[in-house]
Amino acid sequence: SPIPKAIAGGSLLTEILINKYQYHLPLYRQSKMLASYQVDIPDNTLGNWVSQIGLGLMKLYESLWQAVLAAFYLQVDETPVKVLKPDKKGYLWSYYAPHLGGGVVVFEMSLTRSGDVANQRLVNFKGLLQTDGYKGYQQLRDREGIVGLGCLTHARRKFCEVFKVTKNTAGIAHEAIERLKPLYELEARMREANYSFHTRKRLRQKIAWPILKDFHNWLKCEF
Repeated sequence: SPIPKAIAGGSLLTEILINKYQYHLPLYRQSKMLASYQVDIPDNTLGNWVSQIGLGLMKLYESLWQAVLAAFYLQVDETPVKVLKPDKKGYLWSYYAPHLGGGVVVFEMSLTRSGDVANQRLVNFKGLLQTDGYKGYQQLRDREGIVGLGCLTHARRKFCEVFKVTKNTAGIAHEAIERLKPLYELEARMREANYSFHTRKRLRQKIAWPILKDFHNWLKCEF
């Protein structure tokens, strides 16, 4: 049994976890659902099981961290989440290694958006680090052994914001958007066709790289 001396087997515990974390069913509601099948399991018992399962999965969690932090290329981002009350806010930090298997991501919950969260987690990381422009990542991007990469979508968004205000189809913002369109069309086609990583890499080198090079030269001329 995954939990010593517990009557619950692996299949029931798995269903409870999936219902809670994937389908957002509270434990008290799951308790009522089980009661409709004449299975009397109080929600505090379910909570105890979930806690013990979490402790049991810590070895797997730690192994995922070891794999991700040993990668040479990471994408890092953070997003706000509600914590208990509507006026309480925390942040879910994600660390994604896209080249490991089909992609490995590990999440870290924090009550702060301070860059210290990522700084401490990636204290021994060396390699390529891709983030958005949030200043909390700047210390990491400036650190020796790390090459900071930006995000094209975030860069494009600034041009979109300018064009939304000006509506000027002859302006620089509109031209930038048009120059980047073929890149997004290429990515959409590759996603639809479900191409492998190596096929995507080959097409990006063949099609996307010349477009980006021309875009870079155009930016230098314009600015």
